[in-house]
Amino acid sequence: CGHVAHDCKVGNHVVMANATLLGGHVHIHDHATISGGVAVHHFTTIGSYSFVGGLSRVIHDIPPYMLADGSPARPRCINIVALKRNNFEPEQISALADAHRLMYRAKVGMEHARKILRANTQLLPCVENLLNFVQIQQMAVMAGAVQQEGSVTPIRIAVIGAGHLGRIHTRLLAGDGQFELVGIVDPSATARQAMERRKSRKAATRSA
Repeated sequence: CGHVAHDCKVGNHVVMANATLLGGHVHIHDHATISGGVAVHHFTTIGSYSFVGGLSRVIHDIPPYMLADGSPARPRCINIVALKRNNFEPEQISALADAHRLMYRAKVGMEHARKILRANTQLLPCVENLLNFVQIQQMAVMAGAVQQEGSVTPIRIAVIGAGHLGRIHTRLLAGDGQFELVGIVDPSATARQAMERRKSRKAATRSA
């Protein structure tokens, strides 16, 4: 068995082996194959005709036509088996292989790779699809980096329960600038006040 969390979108002709775990808001495009024991982080996209090797940990988008594996999973080569099975032409497979080599082996950069492929008459629709996917992926990463530099509003959060797990959550949240701990809820006023004091000491330590 496996697990598909909330708000996932799974395309047509997708194969998912046993113990595949999809976090929330994961998108799996058509003709993708996911091997056994793969864990996919929420808000991740797995492109069409891609293959994810067994026991991989997917925390970044997997571009279309790629074979990826590892922890974290990274594109290793094109998924030539799926391309042949789905009647891709030899020139398409060759162009995708060259695009992979330029981006992930030579690392020449997106625009330089596009110029080289265009000069070699390899900028086919499938290659454009791959380049556009990777470009959008890179833009999202850059936008996230800009947000982390200080433009993000802290998430307001409350802890319910002042037991053992509540104390752990309070300690972790008080030490993380991404969150604003706005309250602690517990029927016991004594336990609630004790956790409030711990939160105040943690905040004072951070500001010092």
